[in-house]
Amino acid sequence: KGDGRRADLSLSQALSLGEREVISLVGAGGKTSLMFSLAKELSDRGYGVITTTTTKIFPPHPWQSPLCIIKKDKDELLHHAKEGLRLHRHITLAKGRTEEGKLLGVEREEVEELYALAPYLICEADGARGLPLKAPGEHEPQIPPCTTLVVPIIGVKGVGRPLSEDTAFRPERLSEITGLPLGGPISPDIIVKLILHPRGISKGRPPHARVIPFINQVESKEEL
Repeated sequence: KGDGRRADLSLSQALSLGEREVISLVGAGGKTSLMFSLAKELSDRGYGVITTTTTKIFPPHPWQSPLCIIKKDKDELLHHAKEGLRLHRHITLAKGRTEEGKLLGVEREEVEELYALAPYLICEADGARGLPLKAPGEHEPQIPPCTTLVVPIIGVKGVGRPLSEDTAFRPERLSEITGLPLGGPISPDIIVKLILHPRGISKGRPPHARVIPFINQVESKEEL
């Protein structure tokens, strides 16, 4: 408002969503919040939406997802997902629970079959332990091959702070990727390297997938 910024864009407009999408969320600083906020926006507009993960997530609250289906067998999961979408425009799917109560996700290759059930599938494809930044491990992120849009998420609360275990998951690896020494200030240039580097948070994305970064945790003029 007043400075050329579009304050009226919806999430789906900001992410330039098409009529059908598999959206994989990677990085740190708010993947779960974005997943369920986008799912609500799309389902409120009448679209069918599946939310899931290829890693682990906490079970959604009822206000985040009206139905959560947990089935270990893939065919059983598909059957219940079809039934669930008849009753609810938005459902969450998982294949089990961990000892600490998190939902165990589906296999990367199974996502395409799930995607056939609804026009939008949103997948949390990375874990970050609640920190604003992360560097992926050797087997991360777990991006499904059918992904059409990869959204690398950055928590702005890490910018300007020293690179440490308080600001980043795997700070040593992040240092290797970006060249920033441990304890050095995290600048916007470092964030760019983290997103674009072949070993950065978007690594392993399908060649056909678009990439649109999402900067989260902006709550003040300074952070904006």
